[in-house]
Amino acid sequence: MSRFAFPLASALLGLASALPAQAVFEVPRLPVGLSSFGAARLGSAVHVAAGHVGRAHAHARENLSERHLRLDLAAPQAGWTALAPAPAVQGTALVAHDGRLYRLGGLRAENAAGEPEQLRSLASVACFDPARGAWEELSPLPEPRSSHDACVVGDRVYVVGGWSLGGEQPAWLRTAWTARLDQRPLRWEALAAPTTPRRAAALATCGDSLVFVGGMHADGASSEVELLALAADGTPLAAWSAGPALPGPGFGTAACTLGERCFATSGDGVLWELASDRERWIERARLAFPRIFHRLLPWDAAHLLALGGADRTGHLTHAEVLSVDGALCFQRVSLELPREVGVQRASVHADAHALTWIGGNRRAEAHRFDADDFARAALRVRWCDFAVEELPSLASGLQSAACLAGERRGALHVLGGFGCDAEEAQSRSAAWSLEPASRTWKLAPSLALPQPRTQAALLDTSGAAWLLGGLDYDPARGEEQAFRACLEVLRVELAGDSPRVVDTGWRLPRARRACAAFVLGSEAYLVGGLGERFEAVEVVDVLDLESGAWRTERAPRATRLSAQAVALGARAYLAGGTLPSRGAARSLEVFEREHGWRELLPELPFATQHQELVVRGSALAFLRVEPVDPRRLVVHVLAPHDAPTLTAFSRN
Repeated sequence: MSRFAFPLASALLGLASALPAQAVFEVPRLPVGLSSFGAARLGSAVHVAAGHVGRAHAHARENLSERHLRLDLAAPQAGWTALAPAPAVQGTALVAHDGRLYRLGGLRAENAAGEPEQLRSLASVACFDPARGAWEELSPLPEPRSSHDACVVGDRVYVVGGWSLGGEQPAWLRTAWTARLDQRPLRWEALAAPTTPRRAAALATCGDSLVFVGGMHADGASSEVELLALAADGTPLAAWSAGPALPGPGFGTAACTLGERCFATSGDGVLWELASDRERWIERARLAFPRIFHRLLPWDAAHLLALGGADRTGHLTHAEVLSVDGALCFQRVSLELPREVGVQRASVHADAHALTWIGGNRRAEAHRFDADDFARAALRVRWCDFAVEELPSLASGLQSAACLAGERRGALHVLGGFGCDAEEAQSRSAAWSLEPASRTWKLAPSLALPQPRTQAALLDTSGAAWLLGGLDYDPARGEEQAFRACLEVLRVELAGDSPRVVDTGWRLPRARRACAAFVLGSEAYLVGGLGERFEAVEVVDVLDLESGAWRTERAPRATRLSAQAVALGARAYLAGGTLPSRGAARSLEVFEREHGWRELLPELPFATQHQELVVRGSALAFLRVEPVDPRRLVVHVLAPHDAPTLTAFSRN
């Protein structure tokens, strides 16, 4: 499986058919989360200028960036480099032409943080010449403008949409402009404006037409699309005409042109292509991290780059590469951790905001159970910018425990597990809780398990969590009685003032531990794992969480031990673990009730040993701490094409 990162656009033009069915991309993260910025592709480099930073909807001088950053795709290891700064604005546009960059308009905050907002749109236009390394002011736009977009066709730049702030009320602009960039001074010529004044929209081309996509108007968000046909000299052939509405939300849309093709993506994360007949949009790919107020740029002949933007959790620093022709694209992020963590059997929890990694075993080898083999470290990784926060350490090392979130955001509970306080390791029954404001894990007696349990399957459903299977191991009972299978189905209730663990009275039909588990509808599926006599369990058992009734289901192609499974929409995905006597399992399988199991990928394009798998939004996140470097967490994120859409956030 080939690794695919940072190809030169010129080197890969026309080579789309030679690309593998899946590829791994690793784009250096921006040094700061940005939204509402300008971005352009100039030669083999991506340029980013200005933008909004910090908390969403906070408007002050401190929330505006003056950074001008460049990433050379021919030498990505150098990361983002800083160039001559741009004015600190947001809602600006950046385009490239004949080896130079052009910045057009934008919004400036004249107030400091905590002061009443004083926002002013700008008419300024400037040119950046890489040979000189400086910005030069050019003829300004005919009126101040921000939250607009621009694109270049031939030698002409087109500026469409936006509003003008600075008076008592916003002025929704009913004008559009064009100028020849090969002439000095710039001479701005009036251009017919779209039918409906809109801002936070995107401008691109499709063949010989401008395409104005989405945004919002005075009455709220809009998915409208309008087209303007251009003559060979760049002049309009007619007025703007209605095109097919963008199928998803239109606010904060990004769009770009790749050859003769027009693409757009907005808050639901779907990459849409405008069909060649301009009558419909075709879904081409999904973003793993849906975003708005981002930028979409050409990467090569078959891929696009989605950069920056924001979602509900904050401003994003990471970029994604999307295939326009259906290939699966994994996004790789490598994180340096503040301390060593467990490399296997950690307690992992993920939600929309963050990933939590707690405890685990510090050794990559199997059956290492001395006291110092168990990790105490805990950390949280924020999804929006992959910032790592060190959490308080556990009181003692612990692996294979169940981890779930409390009712309050940031609260965590760890139940059961396997650790070594005395001479020999054994299963645990204790529960520990960490509250958001606390710096210490505290015992939670009401969540203690009825019996010690490790390697249980944890299923988190609306209103409750479930523990199924597992092992009660205590060497003090003697060799014959040391291993006891946990057959009781437990329900963990966290709502209200009295969280508790309830024995449902239901029992597993057979012993099972170290299995994969997922929920579809009201049914819990148990896949693979070990039985009472250490045999691989080939049967898939399915529990109705409403009635307690059991049934069996078709099994995947091969039985896995210690695999991970997650549900995403109406499908479940199975990855990782080991195959008895055959080593690490490398394939990715998918399950649908109607069709059973099928192999989505015969081999994942990265190491899978000791891998964890979680869901983040509408994407799969494969997690692995490097055994040779337990201070490095590697994340591979994949948005399956058939995953459900989740909106970054909406605004009316």
